Amino acid sequence: MTRFLAISALLLASALMAAASAFNVCPNVGADTTGCQLLINVLTVNGSSVATSWTVTTNPSNFGPFDVSEDTLIGITNSAAGTLTSITLTGGLGSGVFGFDGDGACTGSYTPGPTAAMCPGGVFTSTDPADYESAGATFSNYASLGTGTVNVNLANGASTWFDLEGVIGAQQLAGGVPEPGSVMLLGSGLAAFLGFAWRRRRAQR
Repeated sequence: MTRFLAISALLLASALMAAASAFNVCPNVGADTTGCQLLINVLTVNGSSVATSWTVTTNPSNFGPFDVSEDTLIGITNSAAGTLTSITLTGGLGSGVFGFDGDGACTGSYTPGPTAAMCPGGVFTSTDPADYESAGATFSNYASLGTGTVNVNLANGASTWFDLEGVIGAQQLAGGVPEPGSVMLLGSGLAAFLGFAWRRRRAQR
């Protein structure tokens, strides 16, 4: 039983490390020293390579905006069978998630911050919306009301990042399938399994 518990603890620790590393697609910026605050995982794309379903997971180690008040780092990874070229996100009417105000991650004013190579054109910029874009993600068809398109070029398994305006939660990115933290799910499942194993062992005595 001791060996079983040790192996279970090792598996849980490995899962925690894997979950944490998934958010490392974003650079550390300002107050965010654990990468992305949110991670979008695209599950399916249509014939035009546009995302049709996705999950949004919150980083359990991240406590808020990288500028302390109003900006959110977001990672996106493609788990769909085909190439992903765009995703339309809706923060909700009046959310202003595409209402850029000149203090995105690529202004060059944050320590730590992204390298110049991670930002549009290979240099830091303070011109909206480029300061919220990354070298791998640009915006189009956006409105300060809260809807816009993020354009990428991601093969299966590839990732990139960008940031949006406001304190954004997973539930706000409408069109996705909100997902509780995968670590919490794994922990609950492991706890249930250990409880079952303990009861079975007691019954055999």
